[in-house]
Amino acid sequence: MYLLPPETIRPNTIHQLDALALLRALPSGSVSLIATDPPYNGVKDEAWDNQWRDDRAYLDWLSLHLAEMRRVLKPNGSLYLFASPRMAARVEVLVSEYFNVLNQIVWYKTTGNRNWAADKESIRSFLPNTERVIFAEQYGADSPYQGALIDGNSTYWN
Repeated sequence: MYLLPPETIRPNTIHQLDALALLRALPSGSVSLIATDPPYNGVKDEAWDNQWRDDRAYLDWLSLHLAEMRRVLKPNGSLYLFASPRMAARVEVLVSEYFNVLNQIVWYKTTGNRNWAADKESIRSFLPNTERVIFAEQYGADSPYQGALIDGNSTYWN
């Protein structure tokens, strides 16, 4: 992990770099919307989606990102985080440690690969033709009860 000098971040610019480095370079409370589609952990047969030794290691990695997302998200900002059906429940619980989860959007896919191989492993579960999008906000974003905050980051009512 390298540190990105904050002065290299320009508004309205696409930055192609490590997401955690970008998040760490952003000022606190400066982002209105985070829409993110992180790796799903073992869904794709690609190295970038299979880099964690187990689910716990993946969730620990995601936790680092969520902590920075909480820091940079404005008090009334929104988070949309995509998750695979296999990990959605665990990811939602983790997101709830950092944000107030409002809803889970289910993206139903009407197209896709429906050709199953004739082996036992391929028919052990239903066809994964959905994805989950976890929709969340800062704790206390629309509430005067600032005591419910897990830290002092959400100051919408101040």
